Amino acid sequence: MKQDIRTSAHRENGGDSGERVAPASSWAGNLTPWLAATVVVLATVIAVLFFVVAQERGEAADLRDELDLAEAELAARDEQAAAVQAEEDALPDLEELADETEAPGTVEVSGDSDSLTVDVFFPGESSLDWLEEYMDELGLNGGTIRQRMGQTRALDGTQEASGDDVSVTWTYHPDDGLSAVFSVDG
Repeated sequence: MKQDIRTSAHRENGGDSGERVAPASSWAGNLTPWLAATVVVLATVIAVLFFVVAQERGEAADLRDELDLAEAELAARDEQAAAVQAEEDALPDLEELADETEAPGTVEVSGDSDSLTVDVFFPGESSLDWLEEYMDELGLNGGTIRQRMGQTRALDGTQEASGDDVSVTWTYHPDDGLSAVFSVDG
């Protein structure tokens, strides 16, 4: 049998006024749906939080993958740039080399690191020796090319020779002398 819960005011008034107070199990029963609803709401919130965290982890993983890909592409470009720079560094600097070898007074040198014109006004031994040394420094076969230059006539027109990284063209005229143009290939 269930016992009635009565308020202290009811007891103080001396008894039963005919008013019934809810049994103890009834208010607990009303609390159960509220607790159940609260648990459902909390479970839903937790599930949403787990979903959001999982989604963010997935997006973070995607971003990490994209970053790894971008870093790999950047490394490949750096390697390419380093290879190109190494090739360029391996090429001779025509102007610098001409300055280092000090041409005699009968030789005029003009140009830059990639293309250089050498004019020999009176092709004598010292100027041709310098020209042979310069060509050897460039990796050309200076002795052979010097011999060909010495045999060039005005009627022969423009002659040419090349090495690994440098080519040279030249002409000869008795009035103007020998004119050679060196250029870096590459």
